[in-house]
Amino acid sequence: MTRPRLLLFLLALLLGDVPAAGAQSRLVALSGAPPDVLILVAATSSGQDQIDITYAGMIPHAQAQRDLAALRAATGWTLRRVRITDAPSSLARNRTKMTGVQCVAARVVRPQTHGLTVQPFVQAFRLYPSILLTYFVGQGFQFQGLHDYADNDVRITLDQHGGAYTYQILIRNPRLERLNLPYLQPAASDVRAVRNESGVRPDSKRWLFALAAALALAAGCAVYALLSRAA
Repeated sequence: MTRPRLLLFLLALLLGDVPAAGAQSRLVALSGAPPDVLILVAATSSGQDQIDITYAGMIPHAQAQRDLAALRAATGWTLRRVRITDAPSSLARNRTKMTGVQCVAARVVRPQTHGLTVQPFVQAFRLYPSILLTYFVGQGFQFQGLHDYADNDVRITLDQHGGAYTYQILIRNPRLERLNLPYLQPAASDVRAVRNESGVRPDSKRWLFALAAALALAAGCAVYALLSRAA
């Protein structure tokens, strides 16, 4: 599957409960400031998992490279096919440019561990007060990983929708002096949240549309054309 088609597929997963025309209208009507950084990890059958990072605005590419270096240091991953671009958001009336980073790493998602990597992303992007981290792992993932967590340094909440696991991360202390996030949590620690019929917290819906905006940026012109028809 080509990259634009992959990201369009993920976009469809996010908005699967919304008719196509309505989804486009709601995307174009997106309001409220998005997180400072949106991170998408898409597991693949080959084990060469896709990482997409989108910043709320345009940043120096050297800064994005430093963030990648911090992620490498925190994980030991070899990041390949790194691409850093600046492109205007098709959802913003003023066409504000946003910096996006795309890369590939081996076995970011390891289903046999039943958890998802969170702490290295928190460490690498700790200078950004608000982070949204979403994993697309597909159906059948036996998840027993981190749900909600809070201490003096960070607050993390999880929303799960089908095969998408979205962590909303708020950095309280960028020094992260004593951060030690659990990789796994007991089943009794299930997310305690009132969910609507789509399985998503009502107040988190706008974060999913913000993530969809990031996917639109990463997918390039094909997605821009799709969304612009609703403008």
